[in-house]
Amino acid sequence: MADLTINQLNKDTKQNPAESSTHIATLVSHNDCIPETKSCFETLPNEILLYIASYLSLPEYLQAFFNLNQRFRSLAFEFISHARVSFNEDSLILNDYLPYIAHAVQAAHVDIQLVPNTFPATYSWSNLRSVILTDSIYFAATLNVQNSSVMHAIMSCLNIFQKCTPSSETNLELDNNQQIRTLLNMEPNLTIVRLTIDIWDEESLLCLCSITPNLASLRIFNLYSNDDDSSHSTIASHITSPTKLTELFIGNRGNFGIRLRSIQRLIECYRSSLEKLTLYIRAGKQKFYGQDLEALFRSCQCLKKFQFAIRYYDRHINMNQLVQQFLTDWWLHKDQPPVLVTYDLANEVFICSMPPFVNLNRQFLSDLLLWEINKKQVDEPNV
Repeated sequence: MADLTINQLNKDTKQNPAESSTHIATLVSHNDCIPETKSCFETLPNEILLYIASYLSLPEYLQAFFNLNQRFRSLAFEFISHARVSFNEDSLILNDYLPYIAHAVQAAHVDIQLVPNTFPATYSWSNLRSVILTDSIYFAATLNVQNSSVMHAIMSCLNIFQKCTPSSETNLELDNNQQIRTLLNMEPNLTIVRLTIDIWDEESLLCLCSITPNLASLRIFNLYSNDDDSSHSTIASHITSPTKLTELFIGNRGNFGIRLRSIQRLIECYRSSLEKLTLYIRAGKQKFYGQDLEALFRSCQCLKKFQFAIRYYDRHINMNQLVQQFLTDWWLHKDQPPVLVTYDLANEVFICSMPPFVNLNRQFLSDLLLWEINKKQVDEPNV
């Protein structure tokens, strides 16, 4: 009987796919058509089922399996506890399941526009440890809420970013000294541990760092600075020691310039704790010399790894002089990475640590004789 049923299902599904699901449901409702043994799918071990689930989005998994039986519901809770649950415009179906799964969520990724719907007071988030708040334009913040009220941590974070009100469509600049004082006098947010921010002026960034003492990782793109540096040192002095920042990424996109002094000031604030430092910079006409980079990296007391890729324009390229900058005892020490130096037909110099962390398959000259490395004896895995 089971074989006949399966054959009939296959036949009907091929003949009329639109009605196949209805027909299957009708057949399944008849006990004489279904053997009293588990399906092959149900006999799979939990490890395989969780592996299959990893290829599904959480809404897909919940819709497919959550209401099947207790075993699949338990697997859903296990899947949720090990996944970062994303709440965005494409996952609104999750709201239907929140009353049942909220207590199992340990990490949540939420667009700030959906915070009111995602975190109503009626749900229990008893196991929530981490919340990633994202704004599509300006920032992403990771909050450690293990020992904090979830909504209090979220509102505190959003309040901080609201104080840095966008003054135009292209920047988030603090527009007056009163706004700076307001931000510096805010209650510190102890839950923010990771930040990725885009298009920020240096004053705003230093203010933000001063009220996030538990910040451990910072990625900043398109950092710019006003010509007036008078307030920067004062703001930076509000960053208390010891600092906890261990990872710092500084980069820029497009035509946004970045000043070496701005990079130096930010690194000075965290030189006692930084362990990993990455620079990915298009500097325009501002030149980055080997001695400047050496001073930056050497100032970090706990640095374990650094990498950089820097491009700048130079009308009079002298490859010998460029390479000479990276032939000091410090750069040639075995603990420092090799440095590649090359340029393109538009007179743009490119220097980067090896192995490169960016794609070199670009417009650079194809003649490898014009690609110089400061260390002549380099182990193959490092190049």
